[in-house]
Amino acid sequence: MLKNLSIGKKFTAAFSLIGIAVVIFGFYIYTQVSGMRDNMLNFTDDTLPAVLEIERLNEEIIRIRQDQYAVLTFSDPAERREILGEIDVMKRDYSRALDAYEESLWYDNERAIFTRIQNHWDQYNQELSAFPDRVEAGQLTAAQKILSSSFGTFGQLDKALKEMSELTQGFITSNRTSMLNQVSTVSMTIIGVLLAVIAFMIVVAVVFTRAIINPLRLVMEQSSAIAKGDLTYQLDRSQIGNDEMGKLADSSIAMQDSLRSLIEEVIAAVTQLSSAVEEVSAVSSQTSSGMQNQQHEVSQVATAMAQMKATVADVAQNTESSSTAANEASEQSRMGAQDIDGMVGSIRKVAEDMRQTGDTVNELDQQSKQINMVVDVIRDIAEQTNLLALNAAIEAARAGESGRGFAVVADEVRTLAGRTQDSTGEITAIIEKLQQFATQARNATTQSCESIEQCVEQGDQAQQLVRGIETSVENIADMGMQIASACGEQDSVADELSRNIERINDSAQEVAGGADQTAQACNELSQLAQSLQSTMQRFRLTK
Repeated sequence: MLKNLSIGKKFTAAFSLIGIAVVIFGFYIYTQVSGMRDNMLNFTDDTLPAVLEIERLNEEIIRIRQDQYAVLTFSDPAERREILGEIDVMKRDYSRALDAYEESLWYDNERAIFTRIQNHWDQYNQELSAFPDRVEAGQLTAAQKILSSSFGTFGQLDKALKEMSELTQGFITSNRTSMLNQVSTVSMTIIGVLLAVIAFMIVVAVVFTRAIINPLRLVMEQSSAIAKGDLTYQLDRSQIGNDEMGKLADSSIAMQDSLRSLIEEVIAAVTQLSSAVEEVSAVSSQTSSGMQNQQHEVSQVATAMAQMKATVADVAQNTESSSTAANEASEQSRMGAQDIDGMVGSIRKVAEDMRQTGDTVNELDQQSKQINMVVDVIRDIAEQTNLLALNAAIEAARAGESGRGFAVVADEVRTLAGRTQDSTGEITAIIEKLQQFATQARNATTQSCESIEQCVEQGDQAQQLVRGIETSVENIADMGMQIASACGEQDSVADELSRNIERINDSAQEVAGGADQTAQACNELSQLAQSLQSTMQRFRLTK
């Protein structure tokens, strides 16, 4: 469950625990410090003033006792009255001090000792109640006896004051011990809590480091395998949670799958392109061979036409020798008819070859369009790969310093996608050239077919004329004038046929040139397909 939390939630939970521990620890420290403050205030406001007050009371009672003895040594009554007045003031102050001290009593044992002090002080004052009167009356001996008789009470009062002093000293010792114990407890608690927090932070650091480093190491291994062209590497997704590292792993796996699909489609397209190039190359070879045969046959037709023209001239010149000329003309007419039949058959054959060439060129155009569609698919896949690489780079940038290695891999993938797009652009340009050549070849083939159809029509006309000549020659005895006219017409037809044959020859040369250009384009496209196939072989798609 922990590894499925996001990194932010993990850090929040860890620091929340630390914060709660710090708050609890702070509350504990506050409680201990409050207790130490109370003990300190008790020491400074109660215990220490009580000790000082007891010491002062002890000193005051001793001073009163000393002044009482001292008054007996003065012979001047005025001085004795003055000393007695001071003693009376000190006694009143002493009584007020006892009353004030009584208000600061807390403990029963302290109150019991104070009660003894109060009782002894009252008894002491009662025993010395007649002392001032005896001193003022000058009865110093009697006054001394009264003072001496109060020595026991004074001793008990002094003893009670010393007990109270020892008790307050015990309070000081107790407060000191309590404060030292509290300081020691707080110190040990602080040390323990600090050690526990440090240990917890070390555990959190180790756990979080493993939670980030281990998945990142797995993703880096996959990215390294992809960079080396190994698309068969399988990332163990079960070792990575569903946090940001899991999303990064999912993106890397999706990128690997998309890249594998892209490479497979490119390889299939390259294979199809190679097959299409081979077919187009074969068609171009057939077209070139057909054009050569056509040129040879057209040459034969031109020779036949020249022979026919010479024959017609001979017929015109030998009109006077009608029998001989008729026989020769009849023979030449039959030969001309045979030649024209052969010419018409050859022209029809050329027309059929041109139609096949046109069909082949149309097939080449269709194959080029299919190749163009495949190239569009490759370009779309390259753009998707570029987008995936860009998203991976953005995620890596969000990851900060830990995602820098993956950002380099994403940049390499984007570079490969860019190179693929450039290659598809080059293939598209070549295919467009191939389509242009196919269009030119189709237009030339169409023109050639039209010219050949004209030649066929003219061949039929020539055949009819030759048959007319043959009929005329058989009746040459009766149609001498018609022979001259027919020879003139035959000469004109022969000239027209010669011009048509020349046009057919020119068209055949253009078609042959287009076939050569198509073959050259096929060779370039084949080299490009081989180069692309060599590039794709860098990637290993199966184990």
